[in-house]
Amino acid sequence: MRRMFSHITLLLGLTVVMAVGTPDVVHAQSDPLVLIVHPENAAEDLSYQDVRRIARLDRLYWSQTDGIVLLLPGPAADERRRTLNRIFQMSEQAFKQHWVSVAYQTEVLSLPRPYTECAVAVRIVGSLKNAAAFVHASCVDETVRVVAVDGKLPSDPGYRL
Repeated sequence: MRRMFSHITLLLGLTVVMAVGTPDVVHAQSDPLVLIVHPENAAEDLSYQDVRRIARLDRLYWSQTDGIVLLLPGPAADERRRTLNRIFQMSEQAFKQHWVSVAYQTEVLSLPRPYTECAVAVRIVGSLKNAAAFVHASCVDETVRVVAVDGKLPSDPGYRL
């Protein structure tokens, strides 16, 4: 019964992940995607594979006790296409199927929370120590920190996001 309730909860969450909305800003193609965290989060540099594990919910914790609260761009968010291409390496359809699979095959307690405006994601990450989100670099402010990927920040040549 508990597992069934978890699946129902996850499927309801899945509909939220796929919800529609309107983006706040259209960003230039040259505006890189970044992973942001709360300034007190210990994650400063992650491998590209760790970034993908976090996004796909293959990695659920920053440490043994600190769960990751992940925000992902909803369908109307400008960051959505880049997140699907560069991090998930999936089409929109494959992305939706991935979350259905996650809902049925794992004991994940909550799916990533979707956002339509990067300012909202930045505000949430800036207020929750365990939160992380993928946003455009131009959205970043002093309330959050950009995580380096494979030792590189967005301004460095070879940055992968």
